[in-house]
Amino acid sequence: MEQNTRYIKELIKKDLLDKLTADERVILDAIRRQYDPEEYDDLEVEVLSSMEEPLPLGPLDDWHPDMDKIIKRGRAIERRTRNTRWTKYTAAAVALLVLTATALNWLEWTALDLDFEWRNRNLLQQASKKDIPFGESSCLLYAGDSTWIEINRESKGKITQVGNLLIARADDGVLHISQAAAEAQQTPKLDHIYLYTKPRQQCVVQLHNGARLRINAQTYLEYPIMQSADTAFIRLTGEAYVEAYNKNNKEMLHIAINKGKIWTQKASFYIRSNTDESKIMLRDGIATLYAENKIKGLRLTQCGDFGAITKLLSPKEGTAVDTLILAHNQDIEQAKQWTHKIRKYNDMPLTAFMHEMSRWEGFTIKNWDCIPKDKPITIAIPHTGGMDLIWAAIRERGVPLYQKNTLISFCEEDIRKDTKLAIAPDN
Repeated sequence: MEQNTRYIKELIKKDLLDKLTADERVILDAIRRQYDPEEYDDLEVEVLSSMEEPLPLGPLDDWHPDMDKIIKRGRAIERRTRNTRWTKYTAAAVALLVLTATALNWLEWTALDLDFEWRNRNLLQQASKKDIPFGESSCLLYAGDSTWIEINRESKGKITQVGNLLIARADDGVLHISQAAAEAQQTPKLDHIYLYTKPRQQCVVQLHNGARLRINAQTYLEYPIMQSADTAFIRLTGEAYVEAYNKNNKEMLHIAINKGKIWTQKASFYIRSNTDESKIMLRDGIATLYAENKIKGLRLTQCGDFGAITKLLSPKEGTAVDTLILAHNQDIEQAKQWTHKIRKYNDMPLTAFMHEMSRWEGFTIKNWDCIPKDKPITIAIPHTGGMDLIWAAIRERGVPLYQKNTLISFCEEDIRKDTKLAIAPDN
């Protein structure tokens, strides 16, 4: 206990001397929250009393005002203004109304900017690789009865059974899809079940062969009811982080994506599949990406390997065809920031940042071509909600935008058309 107290006092001393490192700042903030305010104040007083070094100068510590001059100047002003004071009251009242309105508007933006700087600095210091807890996992399930079943943190145990697929939510929040004996009276009304995540939702799903997926907001997972014991076949539209364990050297995972598919026995990787793109980035293991109707695949074997299916002009065919693209040494941690409680982005292109934020928050970008290409973003955002931080970060980069409900536009004509709905940049 005595050693702990000495360590805490040493941190307090370094704090008073402005010598704390970023890591020590996080530790001291955590310690401070464990103390009663009065107890912590007593510790600071003890440290101050024992310090021999002078505290660092504040912005006014070396200022010594000329009090005689100030008093003389004040009396002169008082005499000069006494005779005209009453005649100016009416004008002053009117001016005060205008000034108050202006000041409130200025203070609103200034407070937002100061709050952004303070919060962003602290979030950047606190940002870690801790994922959003399984307990917050939630989604919608469509199992053939023409309605979507809401699955959230209150859902426990068996949700439903369709054919031989049992869907249940474990105590830790993971949604398990397992094989079970089909109920005699139950005849499946469809060939697949569907999972969907709304904005600000993520769902951690464990498949019947042990593979696990964390699916991001606004993502569809299609799961055929008829499955073999060792191989899981799914279709994904959206974004996910996948972990296939292959405990028995038998399990296979087959993921159908837009214009292609992914095969793996044992790997962890990030995947995005939309109408205009399909891509995968490997963290570990081995995964193979295939383009539609292609026999030869793209094999990813190293951390940071990146594969994509995109249309490129074929000299042989003279037209754009689906082509496999391979790159190495990509930043997998940046690609999976959306899985974290606090997402940290360093010099991220604004277009990529808006892609990620629009998926999570649920807003729509009117025209992606209007987004500036030379305004990277550095910011930390908690997953629980950070729209104010998003707008403040964009303003801090000097970029105006137009917002109406869930529609966002960076196009100049929209910003000029209705300046009341435009979020102005900093001057």
